[in-house]
Amino acid sequence: MCIDNTLSRFASKLVSMYVAAFKRDEWEKYIDELNGQEVTVGNFTQSLANVDQNIGVMLKALDHSRKQMSHDWYLVEGNHSYVQNWSIVQCLVIIVSSVTQVFFVKKFFLDNDNTGGKFKPRA
Repeated sequence: MCIDNTLSRFASKLVSMYVAAFKRDEWEKYIDELNGQEVTVGNFTQSLANVDQNIGVMLKALDHSRKQMSHDWYLVEGNHSYVQNWSIVQCLVIIVSSVTQVFFVKKFFLDNDNTGGKFKPRA
């Protein structure tokens, strides 16, 4: 076995080697033991399949929850801009109506006949 690191001299490498070995007689004894407990292995396999199915259901629910959360986020963002724009428009309407009212109220109290255009109370 030859491991070469010439292509990346400045980067470290992690090399993992797994060696699996078994003795034939131990392996056959293990197979006989599994065949003797076939019911237990079947139950274990069924339990693992059930766990795998439940994990799949959980992942689907999690995916649905994430999609719902992103949908809600976009809805909140859209509502935020809608409310902000309408609030600005309403503030501008209030300011324009206030200025208009002040202008007409001042014009109502203006007496051009006697004071030369100066304000004079009419009461």
